[in-house]
Amino acid sequence: MAILAALGATLGATACQEAPSYRLSWELEGYREVSAATCAESGVLSVRVRAYALPTLDAPNLEELIRDELLLPCQRATLDDEGNVVGATLPPGDYAIQVRGVDRTSTPWIEGSADRITIDARGEDNGCGGSGTQECGPGAPFCVVASGLRCHDGSLGDPCDDDTQCQAPYACNGDNACEYLTGCDPETDYGSCMGDQLVCACQRLTITAKDQPGPGSGGDAVAVEEGSTAELPPFGLVPPPECNDGIDNDHDGLVDGLDPACAVSFGDGTEGLPVGITELRLDVTLFGGTAPCSAVPLTRIRLDWHGEGDGEGETSEETILEDSCQLERPYTVSLRLPAGPATFSVVGLDRDGLVVTTTKSFGNEISPTGGTVNAAIDFGANDFLEPIVSEIRARPVYVSQLGLEALDRSSCDPPQKNGAPYGGLLQLEQLRLELLNGHGGPLGAPISLEGGEVIDGPTALDCRTELVTEDLVWGSYLMVIEALSAEGEVCFSNAQDPFFAAPGNVQPILSRVHLDDGTVPDSCHDCETDADCGDEERLRCVANVCQSTCETDDDCTSDLLGELGFACVEGFCAWASDG
Repeated sequence: MAILAALGATLGATACQEAPSYRLSWELEGYREVSAATCAESGVLSVRVRAYALPTLDAPNLEELIRDELLLPCQRATLDDEGNVVGATLPPGDYAIQVRGVDRTSTPWIEGSADRITIDARGEDNGCGGSGTQECGPGAPFCVVASGLRCHDGSLGDPCDDDTQCQAPYACNGDNACEYLTGCDPETDYGSCMGDQLVCACQRLTITAKDQPGPGSGGDAVAVEEGSTAELPPFGLVPPPECNDGIDNDHDGLVDGLDPACAVSFGDGTEGLPVGITELRLDVTLFGGTAPCSAVPLTRIRLDWHGEGDGEGETSEETILEDSCQLERPYTVSLRLPAGPATFSVVGLDRDGLVVTTTKSFGNEISPTGGTVNAAIDFGANDFLEPIVSEIRARPVYVSQLGLEALDRSSCDPPQKNGAPYGGLLQLEQLRLELLNGHGGPLGAPISLEGGEVIDGPTALDCRTELVTEDLVWGSYLMVIEALSAEGEVCFSNAQDPFFAAPGNVQPILSRVHLDDGTVPDSCHDCETDADCGDEERLRCVANVCQSTCETDDDCTSDLLGELGFACVEGFCAWASDG
């Protein structure tokens, strides 16, 4: 606004002394007149007029190219007796006159680019080509991934991701290429806006010095002699599309991107398109949620829709999603589906696009007004077309404290911090391991560990941070682990909730064993005094266990195990009374 004020002051000082260099007006395509009503209906509430000077490499930024700027209400398209907006008095030169519609937030409309180009700024050892041997120098400091990892300096036409990858006076346009900042290029034979600029029109204007012949740049620019006023043809502004105009066009209480008609790829750009949007949310797990994508040959998921077609025996089928394997969040897709029964099918693909699983199907009745379909499928060992052969590689985790910031141990040795005890003195000496089938019964044959130990029923092992089995043909396996003290008492166990093992790296969670009165076995004590828990005040020895601070009972749950029967007592987690 400071620029506007300064330019306005210049206009006020010169308007009475010299003739304006140009006058202009604008029209709204599709409307017979420009009025308060038509402007409100179109969404164009304001109009910004700018006069740009010829861009040069000496111009450091966009603002220094602006020679005149006006921000006016859309309906005030007639400000003088001839029905024109009066511009500033400009010196001789080539100019681009740009008129842009402005939305309710005083921002010109820009159509976002869907495909972005990745650009890495030059680092100390950063080079193009991936080997680090071709370092980009100061003259061409950017490695542009989309163009084969070549160094670029931001010249006209270079790929870009934002304005910082372009030399002034160039800026990054909607096609991800460096272009003149103005969007109207006075050096071309025509005036045009950038491809991503909506509600925009441009014209060229050449002002010649007195007694000088003709315009200096040629082409179709309007030419006027210094001291005279050019009457520019009306600027035609195409109103923004309904899904980008800031107006609730169909009066349903939803505006632009919040309206379902604007949120789908098959829309026609209007909010009034009658659509029943079905949002499908699909959760995928492997081996009951215990195996990662990296443990199996499944690298992609394909989701197909099957409809009943026209009711004459014909069916419709369409792939509605294909994406990389992801287990942390659901797959989501919004689509318009015909009302009636529908079947969805899911298969797993390998990196070559070949099917590696059986097909999982689920059905749903699609409403004419749309809705949400929630589904979850799991690919187990028997669902893969080829048997999966892999070891179990388990790293037990011991929930040694309570509280939201509890220390979860993964080592047999007492935890330390900076070489000092932190969280107790308990040393685990043995692990007792048992492998069961998926139903909790004994296996048909013993299984050996990587070190040669044979697991046949509950088997005592030296305590270790990782348990690795021989390669197994995958079915369903349950793993029971107990961690014992030197005296042979069980300190941690998952016997009440055996771990469902799967290919790859897994982390069985073992909770601390408590006696009926809330205490722990004598040889499983973490501490006898607060000092055994470390020097920090965050931990205190409570019932011979190093416990963390708390404010409410909720703080005494476990991130991994949930509610365990502890409460917040005098600022630290302790065993709750029977009451």
